[in-house]
Amino acid sequence: MAQDINHYRWKKRVVILISNDQNASAFQKQVEVLSQYESGLIDRDMIILSPKGEDRHAVLTKLGVPIKFQGVLLVGKDGGVKYKGKYPVLAETLFALVDTMPMRQSEMKRKKGN
Repeated sequence: MAQDINHYRWKKRVVILISNDQNASAFQKQVEVLSQYESGLIDRDMIILSPKGEDRHAVLTKLGVPIKFQGVLLVGKDGGVKYKGKYPVLAETLFALVDTMPMRQSEMKRKKGN
């Protein structure tokens, strides 16, 4: 999984859902919230990952996030953690943050020009 994050660098923004129990109601609610905004995720080049077990540990270590963290991480196209929040996080919160990023601003200008 940690290698997967490197694969997306400069291509995708990665939303990582971290939970010790992916059957927990908070985790399931977060998945439900984000699944309602598929077009917004696609428009912003965002994908969702939810690592388990050792992959979870490796991802958190790679990103410099405490191992006990549970919640949502947003990793920018440059590979840096742009947001870290507890469940639930509104899709609009993530979208608003992404939309202020310089790379996203350039993407929106290019799309407008086409």
